[in-house]
Amino acid sequence: MKEKNICGNCGYYRPLYTKKDMHFNKEKAGKCYKHRQIKECEDTCVKWRSNSEYCYGGNQFSNARVLRGIFFRLSAIRQILQEEQDAGKS
Repeated sequence: MKEKNICGNCGYYRPLYTKKDMHFNKEKAGKCYKHRQIKECEDTCVKWRSNSEYCYGGNQFSNARVLRGIFFRLSAIRQILQEEQDAGKS
């Protein structure tokens, strides 16, 4: 059975990378920012935290809200420019 609280799935864990010729290789070890030490990816921890806040799916609604706000501002600017253009024709 697979352990759920492994360091590789923790929000405090950041993997280490080594630079090769034209790319980076992900190593099996990484830094734990909670314990401030290097940990193996398969290690387990009691202070494990979900990393769901780093997933793109969690930001989907906030991104949509920001885009909606931008759309409304652009619509208002378009309306102002259209009114100025119509006023200039008269």
